[in-house]
Amino acid sequence: MKITIQNINTILEPVAEADAAGICELRNNPSVNKFLSNSNSVSVEEQVRWIKTNEAKKDGFYFKIVDKMAQKFTGTISLYNIDNKKNEAEFGRYICTNSLQAIEAELLIIWFGFEVMRLQKIYCRTANDNKMVWNQHYKFGFADAGFENFESKNLLLRKQELTKEQFDQFNYNSIQKLIERFAK
Repeated sequence: MKITIQNINTILEPVAEADAAGICELRNNPSVNKFLSNSNSVSVEEQVRWIKTNEAKKDGFYFKIVDKMAQKFTGTISLYNIDNKKNEAEFGRYICTNSLQAIEAELLIIWFGFEVMRLQKIYCRTANDNKMVWNQHYKFGFADAGFENFESKNLLLRKQELTKEQFDQFNYNSIQKLIERFAK
């Protein structure tokens, strides 16, 4: 299913093969890829193959983040590893070069997960050194759920999760007001 989600400043559109060059530009940036599961340089051809393989799995939604006003690609975000038995999914593949789009994209992806997909839990795993991102997740109601070792990169991952009940009880007004303020 191809779906587009949008709010005031940000559009989430399904990633297409044509987006491979933009994704590579982000992934191959050393300041970004130090926190990714694979920090090796990726060619456009490799990224196209990965997009095709990922799409064939049909286990998630992989979006590009677009600045609505500038119509500019600013990153990626995903819900994947969907487990229909547990009614949960992993939130990740989250790279964004614009703070406003990063905030709005996170709000959109968790709204999509809970309100459209009807998930009961969304979890994410973030490099523990990536303090800015896992701190941002707290502001959306995520809570710590433990740590995992990612041995091939020698990284400690912080696992965080948000349940549907927590989502329903969390007050997102301050986040929405921040988004609205920057829309002007």
